[in-house]
Amino acid sequence: MREVSQRIRIVHLITGMETGGAERMLHKLLSQRDSRRFEHSVVVMTGGGPMADSFHALGLPLYFLAIPRGQADPRGLWRLWRLLRQLQPDILQTWLYHADLLGTIAARLLSVPRLIWSLRCSYMDLSYSRSLRLILWLLARLSRWPDLILVNSKAGQTLHQQLGYRPRAWRLIPNGFDVQQYQPDDTARWRIRTELGIAPDAPVIGMVARFDPMKGFDLCLTAVALVQAVWPNCHLVLVGPGVTADNPFFAEALHRNSLGHRLHLLGRRQDIAALHAAFDIALSASIGEGFANVIGEAMSCGVPCVVTDVGDSAWVVGQQGLVVPAADAKAMAQACLQLLSMDARQRQQLGLAARQRIVDHFSLTSIVKQYQELYEELYQGLCHPCTSC
Repeated sequence: MREVSQRIRIVHLITGMETGGAERMLHKLLSQRDSRRFEHSVVVMTGGGPMADSFHALGLPLYFLAIPRGQADPRGLWRLWRLLRQLQPDILQTWLYHADLLGTIAARLLSVPRLIWSLRCSYMDLSYSRSLRLILWLLARLSRWPDLILVNSKAGQTLHQQLGYRPRAWRLIPNGFDVQQYQPDDTARWRIRTELGIAPDAPVIGMVARFDPMKGFDLCLTAVALVQAVWPNCHLVLVGPGVTADNPFFAEALHRNSLGHRLHLLGRRQDIAALHAAFDIALSASIGEGFANVIGEAMSCGVPCVVTDVGDSAWVVGQQGLVVPAADAKAMAQACLQLLSMDARQRQQLGLAARQRIVDHFSLTSIVKQYQELYEELYQGLCHPCTSC
């Protein structure tokens, strides 16, 4: 074993460079790394992607296996095997299912000292993909091979236990948030509202999510239409990949709900913190969720949230937001109306309490510390099975 004074070598294997929660959490983790103690490298199973430039900017070794999406290419395993031989990691951490499978095979072939799987999902529609069902079946049976399985939500651990995962150890480390990047910002609030043509005093409800059936856009639109029956000047701002006017789903929704110019479809944006600062209420309408980054980001910006009771959303908001049953548009509308009925000062105080909850329990600094303590434990062989996550 190397001397403790030397750096611990960690290789992260991730499926792609999209703007999903796993990629964003890995980027945040590496942006706050302790380079004196840890030597990180990132291996991407596919080619580039929207977040590739952000990872390049971190100044870390970044490698691409160039495996075609949706294909089982054995050359990818060969490339990973050669790369791991070169990098000689002390710890291999895999992010998302395809990386878990490929990384486990390579780690066994090379006898990598420590292996971590990072699970991010807590809700699954298995009708999405037959190949995904097969991968999950295999991973459940291989789940004792990693030294530890890391989850970012309590709901995620429960789901995978139901799927048959039986690891040697579980560890819960929730998502972390940069409370300096995400904070109340009056200047951004007025700038975004000016860009969108929204009056300074008009109520704005916002939701940030990729276009996906599980994100509950139909629930969101129906709920806000009910809100607008009471507050006609209320605007709805939707942000995320696929959330655009040329999406047939939103074209039909516009016709059905008559939201008109009060619905703003912004698609993919990079200025998420500024957009949150422009909201009066942030929604999470998901029918299935783990630990939603957008909830923590909105709270960190001082925005009260209305969330569906799925995954760990209720735990994240605590008493500083409102929780409604999943798929209940009327309950979501009533929760929004409850917040809008507050005077501006009351709503601001609730938003600041929400921000303080993130600062106290989910700040990026504290979450990165938990990751680094885990790496130290694994490196020293001190990590033992835990059943009380």
